[in-house]
Amino acid sequence: GIKPVNAAVIINGKSVVSGGIKPVNAAVIINGKSVVSGGNGPEWNTKVDLSLGDNIFSVYYQEVSGQQSTRSSITIRRNNALAAPVLSAMVNSTTNGSVVLGGSKPAGSSIILNDKEVISASDDTVWTYNWPLAIGANNAEILAHSGEQYSVVVTVSVNRVENKASDIIAAEKLVSTTPDPKLAARVSGRLLLQVENKGYIWYVNPNDNKRYLISQDSALDIFRSLALGITEANLELITTKESGKKGNAALSNRLKGKLLLRVENRGQISYVDLDGYRHDIAQRNLMNIFRTLSLGISNSDIRKISIGETK
Repeated sequence: GIKPVNAAVIINGKSVVSGGIKPVNAAVIINGKSVVSGGNGPEWNTKVDLSLGDNIFSVYYQEVSGQQSTRSSITIRRNNALAAPVLSAMVNSTTNGSVVLGGSKPAGSSIILNDKEVISASDDTVWTYNWPLAIGANNAEILAHSGEQYSVVVTVSVNRVENKASDIIAAEKLVSTTPDPKLAARVSGRLLLQVENKGYIWYVNPNDNKRYLISQDSALDIFRSLALGITEANLELITTKESGKKGNAALSNRLKGKLLLRVENRGQISYVDLDGYRHDIAQRNLMNIFRTLSLGISNSDIRKISIGETK
């Protein structure tokens, strides 16, 4: 059989290699011209030249006896490539939750990042995009696109590392302001998202109304120090929102805003939100759950809440 090339569009290429499998004694004919003799095989390949636009190839094989296979029609489009976007100098490692990508691009083109258009087509030749970063390696393939034209791909990699909890706490202490007890009491038991400082998450402990940093490397120490022990029987009386069940209202109200240590279940942790619903926390999902439950707060407000630390 005839195996066409994988690409339907060739960017700025003047030729392409096509190949496949044929009978050993058959020749390969492309557009009426024998390109592979009958003595070779069964695997074959050959280079075919391309003109700009659509290139249509009629491909079949022919036995020595003159018997021919069914013709296969292959269309390959050759486009001129756009100029590749040029990236401005940038960091390759950061603790920030995003980095600004930017540089120049051809007029009239859009910018595509990892198969998603992030900058719409315009006559602007300068572009910027705020690229969100996950913890760890972040890889991007960036190209310009206009009509049927694409540029070659430009690759970029940025590694996001997470600050140690001790470093974050030390930095926050330096900029903390006069404590506001009324504000601390108002958000007691809440998870706070520090929206103006890398999205750090803080838990305001109802026992002392101080804020404690929740991060991957600090969470377990926080939980062990601040959580209230609870049996599985009592835990089941506090319902999850998804269950739709009616729990023990008095117990739920008493434990609103509390971290609970499940003493009969290997020290697993649960959190009771201020609506009285229980959320079971695992190491793999704790940051996602806490981020979903957290309340956004400005730097100026959160720095009026004293910082607590576990021993």
